[in-house]
Amino acid sequence: MPVTQHVTLKVYDVTGREVRTLISGPVKAGVHTVDWNGKDNLSRSVSAGVYFVRMATEGYQASHKTVLLK
Repeated sequence: MPVTQHVTLKVYDVTGREVRTLISGPVKAGVHTVDWNGKDNLSRSVSAGVYFVRMATEGYQASHKTVLLK
């Protein structure tokens, strides 16, 4: 039986404000891909620039800087 954990994957702007929640819920173990369409939680397009993607599970956290180009 595959192991599942609660995963959150969120996008933040350079000031630390949450822009978009991409995943928030149980995810099976394995390799996954997620696309961000450059919109915020209210489906508004965000500006081109630097953003941070943060993934958190029980016992693990990681952040990655990314650049949104338009």
